[in-house]
Amino acid sequence: MQRFVEAETLYLTNSNPHTYTGSLACLISGNGAGQVTFICPELGDGEMHGYLYQLSVSDPVGGSSDAWWCTAWPTVYGGSGVMTFFIDDSMVLRGADIGGAPGDDTLPSMQYQDDDCP
Repeated sequence: MQRFVEAETLYLTNSNPHTYTGSLACLISGNGAGQVTFICPELGDGEMHGYLYQLSVSDPVGGSSDAWWCTAWPTVYGGSGVMTFFIDDSMVLRGADIGGAPGDDTLPSMQYQDDDCP
């Protein structure tokens, strides 16, 4: 999940006008931000390592979104995992077992662990 912090920060820096993106495809292709790959192409369908990923941004103001968030939850609760995760532009990773549903910023904070995605 910390890869999303890095990806969104780089996308914001490289895009013109400076904005976050709510598109996994744009983070993969770099479309709108220098055509640089910011996250693993395997995330293109929103699923990786038994988890579904949903990326969202705030409504644009003046052509730019000033906030983003991402949640990940197991594709098969109890099979591919039990934890739900959430991270946003505050860079606080949050997670808990909430029965396999998408998460939000009310989840408790937790420590980062290495991603499998280079």
